[in-house]
Amino acid sequence: MPEPKISKSSMKGDNTLIDKQWFNIKLKEKNKSQSGLARHLNVDRSAITRMLSNERKIKLDEATKIAEFLETSVEEVLHHAGVSISIDSPKPLSINDAKQSLAASLGVDVSAITITISA
Repeated sequence: MPEPKISKSSMKGDNTLIDKQWFNIKLKEKNKSQSGLARHLNVDRSAITRMLSNERKIKLDEATKIAEFLETSVEEVLHHAGVSISIDSPKPLSINDAKQSLAASLGVDVSAITITISA
């Protein structure tokens, strides 16, 4: 099977911006703070400021912890972090093949990948 091409956009250097307003609204809705998020991620408060100012990328493991902290999905966090992932393949992939290729590209365990199909 040909190897699918996986492309990712990062938050810095490609005009993709983090949706700072969404993150601040979610924090307010949950009655939580940026300082609390920093503690949850075990990072300095300035790392959160840099993250929300597009000066620091959100790491995949951080996106998972942010989703937990904000009580939302990792997909929603990644979407508002300005991360888009597309899989281009010359032929359709099975869900398992797509998960394995994505996990390999991101350098994470396949169990960390959830694929949601919506109509």
